Amino acid sequence: ASGEMLGPDQPVILQLIEIEPMLQKLQGVVMELKDCAFPLVAGIETPANLDKGFEGADYALLVGSKPRGPGMERGDLLNENGKIFVAQGRALNDFASKDVKV
Repeated sequence: ASGEMLGPDQPVILQLIEIEPMLQKLQGVVMELKDCAFPLVAGIETPANLDKGFEGADYALLVGSKPRGPGMERGDLLNENGKIFVAQGRALNDFASKDVKV
């Protein structure tokens, strides 16, 4: 959003995908981004739907995951997080730009 990643003249629309129960908390992140007044932020969207969130995306930064819970082994964690990234991969394939960079 500051121009460091895509260049100082490239406006960006941030599509911040979050699960439905966390959308209210995501609004705090949106407020912080707006307070920063990044001149290149042309918009901020907060969908819970992966298809909508990745629609037309040229770049995707996949940073979400499920934290390890009590009694979870590493394999359990990989299994749970794998489901998240498989769904994101499908949505990227079906809805993002054909030359999306992940």
